[in-house]
Amino acid sequence: MKIKKLHIYLAFLLSVLFGNQKINCQEPVFSQFNLNPIYMNPALSGINNVWSLGLNLRQQWPTVTSKFLTQSISFDSPLAPFARRSSFSICYLRNIEGEGFLNSNYIRSGISYMIPLIKNQRNKNNMSLKLAMEYQNYSRSIDWSRLIFLDELHPLHGDIYNSSFIAPTNFSNNSNNFHFGTLITMNKNEGSEKRKRNVKFSRYILLGFAAHNMVKSEDNFMYSNYFIPKKYTFHGEIWWNDREFEQFSGIRIMKHSFFYQQQSVFRTLQIGLFETDFLPFNFGVFYRQQSTRIKTDSDPYESIYLKLGFKMPLANNLSMTFAFSKDFTISNLKTHTNGINEFSIIIKSMKYGILTNAEKEKTYKLKNQTSCQFYKEYDGNLYSGGLNPLINSNRKKNKKGMFNISN
Repeated sequence: MKIKKLHIYLAFLLSVLFGNQKINCQEPVFSQFNLNPIYMNPALSGINNVWSLGLNLRQQWPTVTSKFLTQSISFDSPLAPFARRSSFSICYLRNIEGEGFLNSNYIRSGISYMIPLIKNQRNKNNMSLKLAMEYQNYSRSIDWSRLIFLDELHPLHGDIYNSSFIAPTNFSNNSNNFHFGTLITMNKNEGSEKRKRNVKFSRYILLGFAAHNMVKSEDNFMYSNYFIPKKYTFHGEIWWNDREFEQFSGIRIMKHSFFYQQQSVFRTLQIGLFETDFLPFNFGVFYRQQSTRIKTDSDPYESIYLKLGFKMPLANNLSMTFAFSKDFTISNLKTHTNGINEFSIIIKSMKYGILTNAEKEKTYKLKNQTSCQFYKEYDGNLYSGGLNPLINSNRKKNKKGMFNISN
């Protein structure tokens, strides 16, 4: 019924009609931030020296008629052997707001460069720094004919009148911008290796920062006093494996992560409380808090969400990951909006970038100093030892590291 939609329409119309007032906005934030890395930070391109294709779908407030739908597709790969320490990425994102009368499109293309900081051949402890720059073309369009204005509404019968509003001739807006990203990766092994050649404790740490919309550009249809706000993102994750904990619990790998983003007056905090692999499944529990710096709207919106993933082989050198996450609101919104649903599909190579193969790896002596290097035989070569962390079905005790190794 149209009457049920009026609250959503009116909220949007007030922002359009009174555009000379202070309006704040925030770009889409994905719950599965680790499965949409290029959108989060361009420095994450080619992070494991393999190419990756990602598709993400976010459905916010599915029980609300005028819901928000966000779709993205991204691709990234190292540029080796032509540019050994460089990677590139491309990303497209579409955001549909309301019932389709407001559409936003983002097209991004970036490049990153890796700088080795520490490489210890004896215990395989490594640290590297990645720097990235990304170009963005942003466009937004609106269908004025689908909007309902205040003078069209009857208190009882709803939308029955004609509006006196004269729609602007501007139906779309386009702007260009630049983003910057940085990333530090660290691999740390601890414990005696002399007797059993076994590392007792391993951890992989990743810390990143990204700054988006660094060029001041307008984003408006009727007035010229609104600019796209800058966006700052801090994120990190730690993977760890403890031999004693593994023997006690049966859990071979643990992951914790965090995501903090601020844009305009909006702040989003997401924490990966627990994530692990039970091959071929992946399971995680996350917490999210969204808040503002507006004094009249200081109450945070909180939710707990679960992620379930499934990993499967496609071919000798390809794997596919399906992931679904569901938010459960624990703040005042509760079940009124039915939270957020997200779907992700990740197709990636298990070896090499898009320009690399076994012959080129050997010919150019390619090295990898940014991958998650969890077992002691890893000596810098891209995949010596047959590392297959995603789909190896060998469930025997792995004494060489936290990933199974196929011979």
